[in-house]
Amino acid sequence: MMRLRRWKAGFTLIELLVVIGIIAILASIIIPSALTVRERARRVKCMNSLREIGTGCTMYSSDFDGYYPSVRPPGSSTSNPMASLALLYDRYVDNPKIFVCPSTTDNCADLQPGQSFQPHTSAGTGAGAERRACSFGYDDTRGINSKSNIVIAADAPPGGAGAVGTASTKNSDNHFGDGQNILFYGGNRVLWATTTKNPEIDTDDIYQAANPANPAVSDSYVSQGSGTTVGGGG
Repeated sequence: MMRLRRWKAGFTLIELLVVIGIIAILASIIIPSALTVRERARRVKCMNSLREIGTGCTMYSSDFDGYYPSVRPPGSSTSNPMASLALLYDRYVDNPKIFVCPSTTDNCADLQPGQSFQPHTSAGTGAGAERRACSFGYDDTRGINSKSNIVIAADAPPGGAGAVGTASTKNSDNHFGDGQNILFYGGNRVLWATTTKNPEIDTDDIYQAANPANPAVSDSYVSQGSGTTVGGGG
């Protein structure tokens, strides 16, 4: 006697649509979470890079009577933070990748000792500039014996705020505007700040040029630009 084989019916259209809907919902939950975790990991790597820059600055200062890297002539008000920060390479910081935030597309693989970094907002405007881009801003107006609550370097100011003397209350664009890692003078202490305010000095904006009328509350000055400072020192 022949036995009839019963065929199982496949998924119906409604069942397929339900499965696709569930997958889409799960993807909408998982993908943003994965991107957030990835960005936080990059943020930590960026923080570690700033620590290494801080260590390099400390080593530099021990060789130059306590002074941090600066190309400013003594007594001059002219600032060039990208050339000043580049003084660390390659004697004090030997890996150019340290000067790049992993959340950016910056590249400084072609940097040679004695050259200046290019600001990341204008990278690509000159020969080889796109491979000498630095992700961090620096304060080369410090001189010597600054206080430990002064910010010496940080994620670069947002586009349009890199010029010396130009103020900005916007977060760095390195981390999608969420905040910036900041390095304090005198060591390798780095903090994440969700605003541009120096967390050690509530009224001090780190992307604002120092105010000579009130240096106690406006002493951090992190820039990628070059020109004449408004105040400085401290």
